[in-house]
Amino acid sequence: MVEPIMLTDQPIRMTATGRQERYLAIDVGHFRGLDLQLLVTAMEGTNPIATVKLIGAMDTDADTEGWSDVGVFAPVSAGSTTRVCTLEQGFFRFLRWELSSLTGTSPVVTFMIWGRGHRD
Repeated sequence: MVEPIMLTDQPIRMTATGRQERYLAIDVGHFRGLDLQLLVTAMEGTNPIATVKLIGAMDTDADTEGWSDVGVFAPVSAGSTTRVCTLEQGFFRFLRWELSSLTGTSPVVTFMIWGRGHRD
């Protein structure tokens, strides 16, 4: 069975690195795998490059402790670009995004992440 999931419910505009608030992390513990798509709708600045990764944890009690990298999208340097990341079992219960790198001169990135979860 396949179920749609949204990691972002609207476009996210970032001017610096950062991560999704932990209260917005989604519970993916009931899935055996995820196919996620990053859509970068806009990149601004001179020579911008953005890297978005996925982080997982067993609970959402802490903002940084207990969160581990579970996947990463290939770096993006232009708007209207998509990247795909597939996660198999073992990615923890809760999932959220982190903009781990944003380089260039006055860089700005706008993106969304959605996909589908696979159940048994």
